[in-house]
Amino acid sequence: MPAPPVPNDHPQDTRPLADTSTPLAACSGDDAPDVSKEDVVAHYAVGVHATYQASLASATDMSDAIDAFLANPAPHTLEAAKRAWLTARDDYGVVQGPGLADLVAADDRELADLLTSQISRSVANARAIPAPFDASLVPGLADSSPRRRAVLAAIESLEDQTDNIVAAAEALGVSIDVT
Repeated sequence: MPAPPVPNDHPQDTRPLADTSTPLAACSGDDAPDVSKEDVVAHYAVGVHATYQASLASATDMSDAIDAFLANPAPHTLEAAKRAWLTARDDYGVVQGPGLADLVAADDRELADLLTSQISRSVANARAIPAPFDASLVPGLADSSPRRRAVLAAIESLEDQTDNIVAAAEALGVSIDVT
Protein backbone atom coordinates (compact mmCIF):
# COMPACT_ATOMS: atom_id res chain seq x y z
CA MET A 1 0.00 0.00 0.00
CA PRO A 2 1.57 3.33 -1.04
CA ALA A 3 2.35 5.80 1.69
CA PRO A 4 0.94 9.34 1.65
CA PRO A 5 2.98 12.09 -0.01
CA VAL A 6 5.53 14.06 1.98
CA PRO A 7 4.31 17.63 2.48
CA ASN A 8 6.87 20.34 1.76
CA ASP A 9 7.30 23.62 -0.06
CA HIS A 10 7.21 21.92 -3.46
CA PRO A 11 3.63 21.13 -4.50
CA GLN A 12 4.80 18.83 -7.31
CA ASP A 13 6.61 16.66 -4.77
CA THR A 14 4.84 13.33 -4.38
CA ARG A 15 7.49 11.40 -2.50
CA PRO A 16 5.92 8.74 -0.30
CA LEU A 17 6.27 9.23 3.40
CA ALA A 18 8.03 6.12 4.66
CA ASP A 19 6.18 4.16 7.31
CA THR A 20 8.83 3.81 9.99
CA SER A 21 6.58 2.07 12.49
CA THR A 22 7.60 -1.46 11.49
CA PRO A 23 11.38 -1.00 11.68
CA LEU A 24 11.08 1.11 14.83
CA ALA A 25 8.79 -1.42 16.47
CA ALA A 26 11.40 -4.07 15.76
CA CYS A 27 13.71 -2.21 18.12
CA SER A 28 11.22 -1.60 20.91
CA GLY A 29 11.67 -4.65 23.10
CA ASP A 30 9.83 -7.84 24.01
CA ASP A 31 6.42 -6.80 22.68
CA ALA A 32 7.80 -6.00 19.20
CA PRO A 33 6.27 -7.80 16.23
CA ASP A 34 8.31 -10.51 14.56
CA VAL A 35 10.15 -8.62 11.81
CA SER A 36 12.91 -10.23 9.80
CA LYS A 37 16.06 -8.52 8.63
CA GLU A 38 14.78 -9.00 5.08
CA ASP A 39 11.58 -7.10 5.96
CA VAL A 40 13.58 -4.17 7.30
CA VAL A 41 15.88 -4.12 4.25
CA ALA A 42 12.92 -4.33 1.87
CA HIS A 43 11.16 -1.52 3.73
CA TYR A 44 14.30 0.64 3.60
CA ALA A 45 14.72 -0.09 -0.12
CA VAL A 46 11.21 1.26 -0.82
CA GLY A 47 12.13 4.55 0.87
CA VAL A 48 15.48 4.81 -0.92
CA HIS A 49 13.82 4.10 -4.26
CA ALA A 50 11.22 6.82 -3.66
CA THR A 51 13.98 9.28 -2.74
CA TYR A 52 15.90 8.47 -5.93
CA GLN A 53 12.71 8.83 -7.99
CA ALA A 54 12.07 12.29 -6.55
CA SER A 55 15.67 13.32 -7.15
CA LEU A 56 15.57 12.10 -10.75
CA ALA A 57 12.25 13.82 -11.43
CA SER A 58 13.42 17.17 -10.06
CA ALA A 59 16.77 16.86 -11.88
CA THR A 60 14.87 16.25 -15.12
CA ASP A 61 12.65 19.26 -14.40
CA MET A 62 15.78 21.32 -13.74
CA SER A 63 17.33 20.20 -17.02
CA ASP A 64 14.16 21.21 -18.87
CA ALA A 65 14.14 24.61 -17.14
CA ILE A 66 17.79 25.19 -18.03
CA ASP A 67 17.08 24.23 -21.65
CA ALA A 68 14.16 26.69 -21.67
CA PHE A 69 16.42 29.43 -20.30
CA LEU A 70 19.12 28.70 -22.87
CA ALA A 71 16.54 28.79 -25.66
CA ASN A 72 15.01 32.03 -24.35
CA PRO A 73 17.30 33.90 -21.91
CA ALA A 74 14.87 36.14 -20.08
CA PRO A 75 14.22 37.04 -16.43
CA HIS A 76 11.25 34.66 -16.14
CA THR A 77 13.14 31.67 -17.61
CA LEU A 78 16.14 32.44 -15.39
CA GLU A 79 13.91 32.51 -12.31
CA ALA A 80 12.26 29.25 -13.37
CA ALA A 81 15.69 27.63 -13.76
CA LYS A 82 16.74 28.91 -10.32
CA ARG A 83 13.56 27.54 -8.72
CA ALA A 84 14.08 24.20 -10.44
CA TRP A 85 17.67 24.10 -9.19
CA LEU A 86 16.58 24.79 -5.61
CA THR A 87 13.99 22.01 -5.81
CA ALA A 88 16.50 19.58 -7.32
CA ARG A 89 19.05 20.51 -4.67
CA ASP A 90 16.54 19.86 -1.89
CA ASP A 91 15.50 16.51 -3.38
CA TYR A 92 19.10 15.42 -3.99
CA GLY A 93 20.10 16.47 -0.48
CA VAL A 94 18.08 13.62 1.03
CA VAL A 95 19.60 10.98 -1.26
CA GLN A 96 21.82 8.86 0.91
CA GLY A 97 24.84 6.84 0.03
CA PRO A 98 28.48 7.48 -0.68
CA GLY A 99 29.31 10.36 -2.97
CA LEU A 100 31.82 10.09 -5.78
CA ALA A 101 34.52 11.62 -3.58
CA ASP A 102 33.90 8.86 -1.01
CA LEU A 103 34.15 6.18 -3.68
CA VAL A 104 37.39 7.64 -5.10
CA ALA A 105 38.81 8.10 -1.58
CA ALA A 106 38.44 4.39 -0.93
CA ASP A 107 41.09 3.91 -3.62
CA ASP A 108 43.04 7.20 -3.45
CA ARG A 109 42.34 9.69 -0.62
CA GLU A 110 44.83 12.27 -1.95
CA LEU A 111 43.18 12.29 -5.39
CA ALA A 112 39.71 12.60 -3.85
CA ASP A 113 40.79 15.54 -1.70
CA LEU A 114 42.53 17.26 -4.62
CA LEU A 115 39.56 16.81 -6.93
CA THR A 116 37.11 18.03 -4.28
CA SER A 117 39.24 21.15 -3.83
CA GLN A 118 39.50 21.71 -7.58
CA ILE A 119 35.76 21.33 -8.10
CA SER A 120 35.07 23.77 -5.26
CA ARG A 121 37.44 26.27 -6.89
CA SER A 122 35.74 25.81 -10.28
CA VAL A 123 32.30 26.38 -8.75
CA ALA A 124 33.55 29.51 -6.96
CA ASN A 125 35.11 30.81 -10.17
CA ALA A 126 31.93 30.16 -12.14
CA ARG A 127 29.87 31.96 -9.50
CA ALA A 128 32.28 34.92 -9.70
CA ILE A 129 31.35 35.60 -13.34
CA PRO A 130 29.23 38.75 -13.25
CA ALA A 131 25.63 38.49 -14.35
CA PRO A 132 24.45 38.47 -16.99
CA PHE A 133 26.91 35.91 -18.27
CA ASP A 134 26.41 36.70 -21.94
CA ALA A 135 27.66 40.28 -21.34
CA SER A 136 31.07 38.70 -20.74
CA LEU A 137 31.07 37.33 -24.29
CA VAL A 138 30.26 40.54 -26.16
CA PRO A 139 32.53 40.99 -29.20
CA GLY A 140 35.01 43.79 -28.68
CA LEU A 141 35.15 43.42 -24.90
CA ALA A 142 38.82 43.61 -23.90
CA ASP A 143 40.38 40.38 -22.63
CA SER A 144 41.72 42.42 -19.71
CA SER A 145 38.19 43.38 -18.57
CA PRO A 146 37.04 41.97 -15.21
CA ARG A 147 34.25 40.06 -16.99
CA ARG A 148 36.62 38.32 -19.40
CA ARG A 149 39.15 37.59 -16.64
CA ALA A 150 36.38 35.98 -14.56
CA VAL A 151 35.33 33.76 -17.49
CA LEU A 152 38.95 32.82 -18.15
CA ALA A 153 39.50 31.91 -14.49
CA ALA A 154 36.44 29.61 -14.61
CA ILE A 155 37.61 27.97 -17.84
CA GLU A 156 41.15 27.46 -16.55
CA SER A 157 39.94 25.94 -13.29
CA LEU A 158 37.76 23.50 -15.24
CA GLU A 159 40.72 22.59 -17.45
CA ASP A 160 42.93 22.10 -14.38
CA GLN A 161 40.61 19.46 -12.96
CA THR A 162 40.17 17.46 -16.18
CA ASP A 163 43.11 15.08 -15.69
CA ASN A 164 42.02 14.39 -12.12
CA ILE A 165 38.43 13.69 -13.18
CA VAL A 166 39.81 11.14 -15.66
CA ALA A 167 41.99 9.63 -12.91
CA ALA A 168 39.04 9.49 -10.51
CA ALA A 169 36.90 7.77 -13.13
CA GLU A 170 39.67 5.24 -13.74
CA ALA A 171 39.86 4.59 -9.99
CA LEU A 172 36.15 3.68 -10.23
CA GLY A 173 36.72 1.48 -13.27
CA VAL A 174 35.30 3.94 -15.79
CA SER A 175 37.14 5.18 -18.87
CA ILE A 176 36.57 8.77 -20.02
CA ASP A 177 37.90 10.13 -23.31
CA VAL A 178 38.30 13.90 -23.09
CA THR A 179 40.10 14.45 -26.38
